Amino acid sequence: MLNQVEQQLTMAQAAGKKVIFLTHFAPRKALLSPKPSFVQSPRQLKTYQMINAMMGSERLGRLLEKAPHVKYVFYGHLHGIHDPLKATHLVYLNQAVGVKKAKRTEWQYDKFAEQWEHRLKIIELNN
Repeated sequence: MLNQVEQQLTMAQAAGKKVIFLTHFAPRKALLSPKPSFVQSPRQLKTYQMINAMMGSERLGRLLEKAPHVKYVFYGHLHGIHDPLKATHLVYLNQAVGVKKAKRTEWQYDKFAEQWEHRLKIIELNN
């Protein structure tokens, strides 16, 4: 997958394109939640590390940060509200709507359309 993304980024740069990269997973370890305090035992730590491995790829983030024509990376997958992360020349934005269940809700609004609108981001692409 990384080779394919690198090829596409190279073609986009050669064509003079600006790139907004969309991915489901978090492309930087810094975007992941810190280790919870209850993770103490070696077994809990191993489980935590396996879960984090499923959340994203640091290698993808490094690849994107080498591409000067990528200005924004939108990702999801993680629960909760995450502030934008600025790294090198680009900004990582989490656009997940969040979970709404009887026992756990991350929504600020009652209806999906309202929550979705609240999470929308408008970005300006300048030369």
